[in-house]
Amino acid sequence: MYKVNYYYVGNKLSNDFLKVDKTILNKNLEFLVFIDEVVKPGLETGILSKEERIKVHRKKLIKKVKLIYGKSKKSKSIYGENKRVNKDKLGKYFYGIRRNLSVIDTLSGYGNLQRSERTEKLLSKRLNISSKKVEMIRKILEKYPQRDSVDFKREIESLPIPKDMQERIIFFEANKKDIREIKDAFEIKNKLVIK
Repeated sequence: MYKVNYYYVGNKLSNDFLKVDKTILNKNLEFLVFIDEVVKPGLETGILSKEERIKVHRKKLIKKVKLIYGKSKKSKSIYGENKRVNKDKLGKYFYGIRRNLSVIDTLSGYGNLQRSERTEKLLSKRLNISSKKVEMIRKILEKYPQRDSVDFKREIESLPIPKDMQERIIFFEANKKDIREIKDAFEIKNKLVIK
């Protein structure tokens, strides 16, 4: 179509123009305008570089981690009455997220080891569940070296542990490598706040 329209409307605008079907020519031109003004800009904005894709993925992951590991019935709003960020509360909020991630990370590693009474007691205390339940989690983690399967998820969801804990374990195992790389995002440096 580009060639046809160039021939009739480009350098060759001559007597040939009188012979062409104007309806077809106009339809072709309308289509080309649509491609140029609608489709092309959409494609250009959708094409991200590898670095941009990583940034977008990191941003989404941080948001999801904050949603899953930052929620707590005891935690208070990090904003004061004047809607400004309370630095003290913010520090505790990010500390809570790092601590939650650290505990789940320890639990994940424990799934690759043999049973240890000391580790079991420590995790029991940090997770606020019985040692028996910690051992149940460890056995499932041990059973699945690849922990992103439907069966793994189903078994974790069948455990008699809180739903938010099930969600934290499943999400961590599905995104383990990336989560370990974004831990720095929850450090407060130079008063920079992640929104």
